[in-house]
Amino acid sequence: MVDSDAHDAQVAPRDPSEVALIRIREAERTNADDLDLSNLSLGPILTSDWPGWEALEGVKSLVELKLTGNGITAIPARGWTALGCIKLNRLKLDENQLSEIPPEGWEAIERMHPRILDLSANRLTGIPTHGWRALGRMASLKHLYLSLNPLLQLSTDDWGMLSQLGNLKSLMLRGANLTLSDDEGKALRDLKALETLSLDLDPSTNISEKTWEALGGLGALSWLMLKCEMSVAGCAPWDV
Repeated sequence: MVDSDAHDAQVAPRDPSEVALIRIREAERTNADDLDLSNLSLGPILTSDWPGWEALEGVKSLVELKLTGNGITAIPARGWTALGCIKLNRLKLDENQLSEIPPEGWEAIERMHPRILDLSANRLTGIPTHGWRALGRMASLKHLYLSLNPLLQLSTDDWGMLSQLGNLKSLMLRGANLTLSDDEGKALRDLKALETLSLDLDPSTNISEKTWEALGGLGALSWLMLKCEMSVAGCAPWDV
């Protein structure tokens, strides 16, 4: 009698590319709406000539793609072209090592029309102007996750462009020491649909009364977490 577990272990593909291709083709065969390619160590193999890009273009039924935890440092232009062919409801690129999203990446994300974009736990240092503009044109975008990008910086202009995301319901910015000036607080006030907001603030940040008033003007807001040092005036040392 053949030990099925031992047999499966012997025939199971060990190459990350092969595992990913099997899952992609199975998703196409079954018209799956969810494809999980997480934690496969795909980062080093996501080159321009990776056959998975062409395979992904054939999975027209997808609404959710998970690429979490693959050590991805960059996605080639060919990869963004393939991803831009899929109308995704949710794209998860969290827990990777992305330091930037190139222009063709933002264009591809815009073509996806995502409802949820998860870029948390990467190495992003900022979002360029063309990135904010692309996000601002995504009427479907409801949830933007940028937490745990410790080098992330947002300028006053960035906050102004962020305010254009009028349909946003969740904005997660934990794990980056951000500032929140009066002008930046005013920008947040324009996010009328916002229900969930999480910010980690730089220890030097002093939240003014005007900024608190702006936050108080978010009528849909039901969950707010602000983290900062106890010594900073106007900022509570607990989650608000």
